[in-house]
Amino acid sequence: MKYILKPYSMVLITVAISFFLWVIPYSSNFRTGYSAKENLTGNAIFILILWYGSIITASFIGYRFGKKIKMNKRLDEIDNDKFYKLITILSMVGVGYLIIYLLSVNPEIFLNIFNGSANQIKAVLYANYSIGLLSLRYVVAISGSIGIANLIINKRVKVIDLLNILMLLFIAAMSARLLIIMSVLFLLGILFKKKIILKKRYFLVGTILLFLLLGFYNNSRNMEFYENRYGTDSSVVANVMEIVTYVGSPFQVSMGVANNFNQFMAWSNSDNVLMVFPVLKKYYDVPIDYRNYVDIESSLTTNSAFVDLFSSMGLYSFLVITITSLVFSIIMGHFSQYRSYIFLIELILLYCFSEIWRIYLFNQGIILTLLISIIVCSLLVVFLIRRKNTSNTKNLQKRGFYVQDIN
Repeated sequence: MKYILKPYSMVLITVAISFFLWVIPYSSNFRTGYSAKENLTGNAIFILILWYGSIITASFIGYRFGKKIKMNKRLDEIDNDKFYKLITILSMVGVGYLIIYLLSVNPEIFLNIFNGSANQIKAVLYANYSIGLLSLRYVVAISGSIGIANLIINKRVKVIDLLNILMLLFIAAMSARLLIIMSVLFLLGILFKKKIILKKRYFLVGTILLFLLLGFYNNSRNMEFYENRYGTDSSVVANVMEIVTYVGSPFQVSMGVANNFNQFMAWSNSDNVLMVFPVLKKYYDVPIDYRNYVDIESSLTTNSAFVDLFSSMGLYSFLVITITSLVFSIIMGHFSQYRSYIFLIELILLYCFSEIWRIYLFNQGIILTLLISIIVCSLLVVFLIRRKNTSNTKNLQKRGFYVQDIN
């Protein structure tokens, strides 16, 4: 597990899975996200090896360097229970605001979960979307994963743990299935940090439950689509096609863009380097549409960070992704040393690396929300503890005791 939960290992594993699901031949009536598979050419393979090789090499060096940066002892002494309570409060605020918002838009909108069209809920949430209180719903990925970890470690159900697990399942059904995958990654990281070793049968059971859960969410979103388009009423078949489509299709697009490398090279634009910054990412120009060169469904939008960056800035993208991988892996390496829940910063960035085969997440609102939430809750715990210690010291001094500051 310790080798898997590293940025360079995660990139290698996820890209390999995407390639594997893309290269397998499928029947004509099986959804893959494309009709005409791209040619597997030597030039394209070389370009993609160079791209992912840059990411893996930079993240390997950065992670090792980050582990050598000295820890802040005060941050490592954060009370995890207090942190958990604060992050739970943030999750409750996010979930509560989401419910109020949806009820104000349309009180009957929740029925979409049961009629196989829950994507309509997502469309409402992302209409004129901006980072705010609605973004706090993503925090359930943190609180929910801690809740599941506590359940596994303590082997008993606490109200706060059950509450966070239910909030995670609810938000995933409402708007973001990726929260389930994210929470699984967080859960594995928390268990590894606490040195909890799961037996193989638990991994098998967990994998089956994850597949069934994703199947349920898939049914709630677009089962009607699979019935009408592909003539299947099997939730298992529909779930398999959904996984193959969303995991394999990014490699189809990457291969297609790499096969047309020269056409995209002509549009290199250094100004678009600003797209990697959160505040400015909406204001870059994409002068060439990769869909003119690659066969891919119009509904699929997360089609590789390589495509997004390379099609907008050309060769500059190789430099940008290398620097990005280096910087964020340094941060990961540093926070991997902590025992307090501030180490979750490492897992959030690890998730970004795990998704880099399909999307550049480092500048997305969900990642910023999670990072800010962890930092704010950690600093609040430090402040509360420091204030409590100061208050205790003053009380002792009033009672005539001499207290020496040994920090």
